[in-house]
Amino acid sequence: MTAGGTVKVRLLAEKGTAPYYFRVERMKAGDNGWTLVKDYSEVSSVSVRIPGKGTYQIKVTVTDISGKIAIKYFTVTGK
Repeated sequence: MTAGGTVKVRLLAEKGTAPYYFRVERMKAGDNGWTLVKDYSEVSSVSVRIPGKGTYQIKVTVTDISGKIAIKYFTVTGK
């Protein structure tokens, strides 16, 4: 991944009660807080900008209409 580029994240959920709402955040390794990329919405994909060199975590939180929550983490390295 080139620093300054974007990663497209496809959002999909199952085994809950639709509709599903997704929140996407990113954080550079060593930082103390998450940067909000997209707040809760029903979008099916989002582009996450990787602003610089280093390792970043992408956090996807999904909730369904009944309030069940699931969280998934991905790691991306900007070069």
